[in-house]
Amino acid sequence: MNQQEQSARALILFMLVVAASILAGCKSLEDPDPVPLTGSSSVATVQPGSTVSAGGTTSAPPASGSVNGVGAPTILDPLPGASTADTTPLLTVRNASVSDGSALTYTFQVSTNDAFTQMAAEISGFPQGSAGTNGTTTWEVTPALGAGRYFWRARATGAQGPGPFSPISDVFIGSSPSPSPSPSPSPPGPSGPSVISDPLTNGGSVGQVSGGRFTGSGWQVAHRGNYIRYVVPTLQSGFVEWENRNLTPFNPERDAFSLLGMWDPSRGAYRENPFRVHIRKLDTQGHNPPYVRMRFIANGDQHDVGFDFLDWNPSHTYRWRVEWGPGGGGNQARVFLDGRVIMSTSYGPSYSPRDHWIELGVQERAESIVGVIYRNVRIGRR
Repeated sequence: MNQQEQSARALILFMLVVAASILAGCKSLEDPDPVPLTGSSSVATVQPGSTVSAGGTTSAPPASGSVNGVGAPTILDPLPGASTADTTPLLTVRNASVSDGSALTYTFQVSTNDAFTQMAAEISGFPQGSAGTNGTTTWEVTPALGAGRYFWRARATGAQGPGPFSPISDVFIGSSPSPSPSPSPSPPGPSGPSVISDPLTNGGSVGQVSGGRFTGSGWQVAHRGNYIRYVVPTLQSGFVEWENRNLTPFNPERDAFSLLGMWDPSRGAYRENPFRVHIRKLDTQGHNPPYVRMRFIANGDQHDVGFDFLDWNPSHTYRWRVEWGPGGGGNQARVFLDGRVIMSTSYGPSYSPRDHWIELGVQERAESIVGVIYRNVRIGRR
């Protein structure tokens, strides 16, 4: 072999090594769970407090940001999905921050829709709560509200002008999504939506339990294949709520990251399912932001949205709510974390699985996060 041939072979080997390195790098950037389904798809990285739709980021001030030197107040009570028989409920927010130390007043708005175009009650110039209210401000709604679902929000105004609105919460007056006396799912009756209520703190579950252990704090994942499955009637417009403890910045295993899954077992395997929904908590162990993700697939129409967050506190109780159905001028799916919207997407076809399974953890993929505790699960119609 002459010198020219040796040089050519060395060059070819070098190019092969470079190509392999590039492919390995691309592999690390892939979605950990690509799905070969038709329909639109988008992945977006958002900052805390922003909302994301399949068409891009909807401009919304982050909770940590400010306008006119004033931050957004934090929703405290009632949180999304709450219900009450009180027609003049108390709305409570954690006081907004202010950069210049000026006195703040508050605007509270209550509407029959989440666009706030049909106001049911509103007040402006309401004084901030005194020092004895532990940093909160509370307004009693006036006038009295009729039965139904209402959306509410608040914002503070300082010397330089108004700050950003809080995230939107909702409350049911008289028409409640509260747990039914029976823990078993049933078709909706004239009294309102049916709901599963499963505290998981009493040593058992109304769902199908596979592994894990029950503690006084709730059901804890002991192995990545553990799950609890709820078989429910088809919920074209519904919600799932639950609480988690022991969420940490880094998952115990790199490829075990699923908190919730929904799908239709009659329509094929989980991975290729045309009615698959999942909530995932990723970390920096081989994953790219956003680190909290929702995939929502309605009859093959796929949408991916995300929320960039890693600062989990294992001693904090995180409250999740996933809801879907009519909203935003079409169909909409939203994810709440501790009372504020962190992910949102619009979708086309209705979410109508024939057999509707909802799982804490994901059985088929063995992706449950070991050590995480679940409790206070509620599932129902909106």
